Amino acid sequence: MPASPRVRSQLALQVPPDLLDRLRNRAATEGRTLSAMCLAWIEKGLAAEAAAGAVDLEGLEARIVVLETAMAALSPSPQAASIPAAPARPLVVPAAVAAPAPVLTGDGPAPITTAELAELLGIKRRSFNERLRRGGGAQVGLVVEGWRCVGQFPPPAGGPLRWLWEPA
Repeated sequence: MPASPRVRSQLALQVPPDLLDRLRNRAATEGRTLSAMCLAWIEKGLAAEAAAGAVDLEGLEARIVVLETAMAALSPSPQAASIPAAPARPLVVPAAVAAPAPVLTGDGPAPITTAELAELLGIKRRSFNERLRRGGGAQVGLVVEGWRCVGQFPPPAGGPLRWLWEPA
């Protein structure tokens, strides 16, 4: 009768000599092999990780937004002054404005990105970004034409951080 083939996998670890001695002594004390003891520890660790569940990063981001907004309201920085407004022009909302970012703070309208704000104000993105740069750059608490910067956040699809704005 043919014997079933043994499948063997190995895990090589670089362990300092003093730690290896302690592991061997513990395995000998418990009457187990070093491999059996390490496998049991790995299985326990994986089971504990599965029981703990995944970290809720979206919930964490929402909590950070709420804290940053509250901190900005408590102590407005001297740098949070308004930058000079552009020449007066009627506010036109283009029909093709993208849907705003999801609500992060839970109260009021959803924040929008700098690109969406530039489009909403009828300003080219590049011109608006240059205007922000000349005014010291976007920062939490900065107010531009009735919009307040609330912070920088990663877009849902990934990529570089985006500044978000809400009505002031």
